[in-house]
Amino acid sequence: MYRCTRRTVAVAPAMTYSSPYQRTPGDFVRTSDPPSEPTTDVARSRFLCFDDPMRTTEGVTGMEPSVCGTGIRPAVSPVNGFTRRQPRTGSPTRKNASLIRERGRHSTVYLLELGGEDDVFAAREARSAATGVDRIAPGLAVARGIVPERVRGLAYTHRASELLGRGDADLASACAVLEAAAIDRTGSVAVRATDVHGSSGVRTERAERELGQILFDRGFAVDLEEPDHLLRVVFSEGTVEPGETTTVPEFGEDHGAHESHEHGGDNDALEADGADGDDRADVRVSVCALGWLAAESVRDFGTRAPTDKPFFQPGSMDPLLARAVANVAGARPGATILDPMCGTGGVLVEAGLVGANVIGTDAQAKMADGARENLAHFLETDEPSPTGVSRGSWHVGRGDATRLPLVDDAADGVIFDAPYGRQSKIDTHRLEDLVSGALAEARRIAPRAVVVADRSWIEEARTVGWELESAFERRVHRSLTRYVMVLERPADSN
Repeated sequence: MYRCTRRTVAVAPAMTYSSPYQRTPGDFVRTSDPPSEPTTDVARSRFLCFDDPMRTTEGVTGMEPSVCGTGIRPAVSPVNGFTRRQPRTGSPTRKNASLIRERGRHSTVYLLELGGEDDVFAAREARSAATGVDRIAPGLAVARGIVPERVRGLAYTHRASELLGRGDADLASACAVLEAAAIDRTGSVAVRATDVHGSSGVRTERAERELGQILFDRGFAVDLEEPDHLLRVVFSEGTVEPGETTTVPEFGEDHGAHESHEHGGDNDALEADGADGDDRADVRVSVCALGWLAAESVRDFGTRAPTDKPFFQPGSMDPLLARAVANVAGARPGATILDPMCGTGGVLVEAGLVGANVIGTDAQAKMADGARENLAHFLETDEPSPTGVSRGSWHVGRGDATRLPLVDDAADGVIFDAPYGRQSKIDTHRLEDLVSGALAEARRIAPRAVVVADRSWIEEARTVGWELESAFERRVHRSLTRYVMVLERPADSN
């Protein structure tokens, strides 16, 4: 897997090299000892590449320069809109760049395409399905590993792909990465390109044609309808903040085990955009990333809009956010998730659809009855969930969130959407007492909690013994912002 950055490359005339792996013009060559001195002036401002199938060569890698540029002549008849092309030898025609290996990583790195308006929150949710998640550009992150079944249940990650390589956010860099990469796949292929928020200005249809042509030239059959392999190409430009990643448990780890995810070796590709000494200054990035699609989230949330459920009440949480907080709380097959203020049961529905067994309580009999109706509708069926897992079991009853009839550590995670100020109806508690009591009960019952509210309850959470892992603000509309707190019980607590 490769990454494209700028570097001056030495080249001999007519694409000839002193190499232990010499091939015919237009093919790729591999060398462990590229020329030390340039033989043409143009070499100082252009780029070349060498294929590196064994991925052991030190130094520069690259491609025949004219494959995506000028000097192409048809060699065979068009197939599926593509024509086999024979590149001519000659001087490089494109901007200076080279390909260098990602070092210090596992053999497979994954590209995550994030959705929504808050990449930090999306990356936090993605960590329920992936390890080593690190944002690299607006709408993009990389990960060391994924669980495909869990990726299918993510709300704010649309796709995960096996990262083939990355470079600057332009078509030339994308072509360079694809030309240089060793591809060990067989069967038909297709290319799908995306420009995140239109930030790079790359014409995605042209990118699909150019990159599809490269794959065709390399011997792949192109099938635009049902390909065996889909190459995702994503362009993104914009800013990210250093240090946005947080210290959180990986999937499958004990709740007390943490790992820090920071922008490590990628910083050499970043250019600071801000005052010297400002550790929080925005960082300007320009990235194109290519990867073979490995898993895709199921985008069926529109079928569970709050107003379309059997039981509806105003103010219900939308299914996207409900799924995201369920994932952050640890919802997965075999896990138990509790919502002590379940309302219409929207969070429990989403947790159950990713395989978790769910428990809900509500102080109002009307809400408990309505939650039962919704949970029965979405979870009581023998058919697998749209995400491909078995639907979780469910139990709902009327109860007080500050005094729950559950044993210690009865659940793996607790989620609750606290009452919202003037719109809340509380018969037996002051709002502050209700939230504080519910936080204390949640800490007794589970090692993790996710609290959603119209204000921050951080001080109350700390008072009863929680540690704040992370916090987010989710703007709903002009007069409502939801605050999301992720809380962890200290590992040494009783």
